[in-house]
Amino acid sequence: MTPKSAFIKKLAAMTLIALLAIPSAASASPWAKKETYLGKTGGKFLFGLEHSLFSWLQWWPESMEKKYPKPWNGFCVGIGKSVVYTAAGLVQLATFPVPVDFPDIGDGIGLPKEPRKM
Repeated sequence: MTPKSAFIKKLAAMTLIALLAIPSAASASPWAKKETYLGKTGGKFLFGLEHSLFSWLQWWPESMEKKYPKPWNGFCVGIGKSVVYTAAGLVQLATFPVPVDFPDIGDGIGLPKEPRKM
């Protein structure tokens, strides 16, 4: 075994231990509340599939939100969210056999409520 492969194995083991140490109260996804392994993995697979296939449409509902001063602002935020949600869906889809959820990141940084004064 080469030193590089030993390092990768140790890194993977430490990452898995760190992910398993995340408390379930920090779970962001509804599938994490299921009781059985099959329920959790199946829910995680469907969650990842849904987000990886349909998150590119996030710009549309975000542009209709009333919290933005103009629809264009919501459209731009929606584009950013669609990239993040699609990537998160692909990660969930790739890791569905391990029923560990990632903490909820919320809405991210969002837009400032008032425009900056120059």
